[in-house]
Amino acid sequence: MGYHTFYPSFGSTAFRIDHRICRVKAFTLIELLTVIAIIGILAAILIPVASSARQAAQQSKNISTIRNLSMASFVFADDNDGKMPLSTYADGSPFHTTGPWLYANSGPRRLLSENWGGTGRTDYLPGPDSFYGPFPPKLEDERHDDGWARHSGNVFIMSYVFFSLPENDGGDPPRNAAGPGLWNDRVDNARAHHRTVIFSDMGLTHQLNDLSGFNGRSITAAHLDGSVSTFSFAETNRAASWFDRIRILSGMASHYRHLQ
Repeated sequence: MGYHTFYPSFGSTAFRIDHRICRVKAFTLIELLTVIAIIGILAAILIPVASSARQAAQQSKNISTIRNLSMASFVFADDNDGKMPLSTYADGSPFHTTGPWLYANSGPRRLLSENWGGTGRTDYLPGPDSFYGPFPPKLEDERHDDGWARHSGNVFIMSYVFFSLPENDGGDPPRNAAGPGLWNDRVDNARAHHRTVIFSDMGLTHQLNDLSGFNGRSITAAHLDGSVSTFSFAETNRAASWFDRIRILSGMASHYRHLQ
């Protein structure tokens, strides 16, 4: 330690100012590298944990959204003599179809009644957000100011696949069901398989995956009996046809986990 003395003159008084010289110990290279290594180890542990927690939170939100769609369908059926929402031809007759498309005058569109524009109160669902979940990020980027992702004209794309499976579509010849009892046109059809799928996540084919950017780790499906289940993503994508996927998502295959 050392000091310098400075004597300013203020009348007869002198002041001494000490400028202490202190030495500060710096980190060595080894200590610095050790700290960096510890930070790297902690990041390697915490980042996957945070990612898993985020995925779990998104999955919970996804289950809630798809459950709300199915519950709205049941309320619709209560008000329509047990009939579930179905895609229809222009003449009003039902037909078998499966996909993420909402047609302005049929199918899940009916869940919104006349309030298709996305403003104000809807009859069975709060609005467009009810049809969009957390796992297809591409659709979020494509949604317009009115809340909808448009496909073309009055055709819209939602985050989920809607299964319109009437027992008899009235066609000539009629289209066959995917399997015995795989109908979801009525909640009170005693001949229908009670776990027939109504809605599911989009990530079932490469086409739909590319369309939506689906990035979930499993497939969630809502059933005719009001339950919701999750399925192995790999299993559903091994199905050779839509009929096979309908069978899997309707519980006619193994390896699914029942939620409620």
